[in-house]
Amino acid sequence: MYVSDLYVRSVRTEERGPSVGDLDEGTRLGSRALFFSATLTLLTNLLLPIFTATTSSSKTTVKGCVPSIPLPTIWMMSHLLFCLCMLATFAVSTIQGATLVIAITGVAWGIAQWAPFALLAEAILTSSTKSELPTALRPTEVEALMGEIDEDATPANSEPVSTEDDLDRLEMHPDDNRAVSLEIGLSAQAGVILGIHNVCIVIPQFLVTIFCAVIFAVFENDDGSRNKPNSVVYVFRFGAIWSFVAFAICRRMAREL
Repeated sequence: MYVSDLYVRSVRTEERGPSVGDLDEGTRLGSRALFFSATLTLLTNLLLPIFTATTSSSKTTVKGCVPSIPLPTIWMMSHLLFCLCMLATFAVSTIQGATLVIAITGVAWGIAQWAPFALLAEAILTSSTKSELPTALRPTEVEALMGEIDEDATPANSEPVSTEDDLDRLEMHPDDNRAVSLEIGLSAQAGVILGIHNVCIVIPQFLVTIFCAVIFAVFENDDGSRNKPNSVVYVFRFGAIWSFVAFAICRRMAREL
């Protein structure tokens, strides 16, 4: 839409509006820019992971000579790259420049498709968070408690539950004097984490949709004057602000990791 409108404005004159052929040509140029963007997205997804290091192995190298880049740094730079592309709309006024800007955004989009999921997966797999029970129970206390539960909850016609076997499954023995502890890592909450991540993606999309509708209603130029910018650029520039905010957050995260 951005490239297509830019072309239509370039061929519009005061004497005549755009013809059907001009509109078709604008659509073709816009599709070409999206094709270049998709191509760079594909190449980014194929090649960049080779040069990416996880946070646990950020000092490794690729093939022993090419230094790899930490994943948080790559995600951080993708936000900065997208921010610069959106700010470039202030200076771009030609079809070639607009095509280049849209094509470069394919790199940032390619990184956004896998970098956050890779960071979440690594955090889940490397988690070793341990949480102890509120009250540390000695094995003898656990045995007595399980005996009371068996007496109250076990039906008369069922087989008795072996306390010794239950304690073995808990990796304890009545003779041990260790406290009972549970290991609760992020891996047990992987579904919840990914669900929250998806919600955090969808909610801004709804808000941006409403915001774009307001922007188009306010700044849309019905007469197609060449002196007024396309309303799409206001959305791009608004996105540049939030891209810089994301860059700052990722920069802080990269330092902590």
